Amino acid sequence: MKEINLASVVSVKRKEKKITQDGLANYLGVSKAAISKWETAQSYPDITMLPHIATYFDITIDELIGYEPQMESTEIKKLYHKLSHQFAKEPFDIVHERCNVIIKKYYSCFPLLLQIGILLLNHSMLAGSTEKTQKVIEQDKQLFERVKSETDDVHVAKQALYLEAYCCLMQNNPAEVLVLLEGTDTLSMSNRGLFAQAFYMMGNIPKAKEKIQMQIYENIVEMFGAFPMLFTLNTDDPVKLDECVERALALEKIFAVKRFHPAIVITMLLSAAGTYATINNKEKTLELLEEYAKVSASGIFPFKLHGDEFFDMVDGALANLDLGTEMVRSEETVKQSMLQGVTLTPVFQQYSNDVRFKSVVKMLESI
Repeated sequence: MKEINLASVVSVKRKEKKITQDGLANYLGVSKAAISKWETAQSYPDITMLPHIATYFDITIDELIGYEPQMESTEIKKLYHKLSHQFAKEPFDIVHERCNVIIKKYYSCFPLLLQIGILLLNHSMLAGSTEKTQKVIEQDKQLFERVKSETDDVHVAKQALYLEAYCCLMQNNPAEVLVLLEGTDTLSMSNRGLFAQAFYMMGNIPKAKEKIQMQIYENIVEMFGAFPMLFTLNTDDPVKLDECVERALALEKIFAVKRFHPAIVITMLLSAAGTYATINNKEKTLELLEEYAKVSASGIFPFKLHGDEFFDMVDGALANLDLGTEMVRSEETVKQSMLQGVTLTPVFQQYSNDVRFKSVVKMLESI
């Protein structure tokens, strides 16, 4: 919690009402000297007087003392996953209203506001209609803009900026994205690499290994996140598209990505299948959908971020992520999305009567 700020609140509110210290003192039955000491933080009013002062200024006691509730990172993590599970089991509007109450209560807890915004983005498709989804996205955009503008945490501000830009994309406003991101498109060295070099020079090999492993792990995740757009950009060149998909699949095989992060693999496979479907390559589409279903049904639940035999020193760093190692959406919501990613995607409907396609759907339904 931030320090009590009653002094400035009393001073500002008194001046807003155009009341002198004498006038306020007479109303409260105290001396002018007492008011002066309150406003200069030399002393505080008796606790029993707080309701009277708050009533006089027509504010809450929390507002009077400048109380801005905060939430620790562990509490934010627990709350996020609790609400995520509620979105899977309860009507969207009910859980959304709970989020709004939390936003209002913790309006100055910027790390929490950031995660609540991410939570709403990750579940906005459950809103019930395109119009309602867009309203949630607009709310998120405003929330991220506030966090970006008000927080003192550079890391949180940077995340908020990128998420605000993402909201603009979802609102079909690419021009605003470019304005928001102007000046940020520069190459930068990962600080994990610097940490690794420093620990190595100090002779702390285990820590150096941990940092460099985590850098490679993050780079792989980032690359897989970029593949869907790469595929889309090469729909006009089937040969180049084949090469892009083949390299993505080869990278997965080299690092056995599906063993430690199957979520990014199935996202890549579904995207590749969708891209081939847009150019009417039925064989490649069904081949990739079959692999998508196979990985999805390979016992990946309950899914948590983790390392493997190669990335054997990253689990500690993963546990310290803002939302920990659990999925950002509940297991039920993810399974539903995995199925709907095939059955509700228009470009796949041309294959809906194909035996192989039906087999894919059946496998996904059984998860």
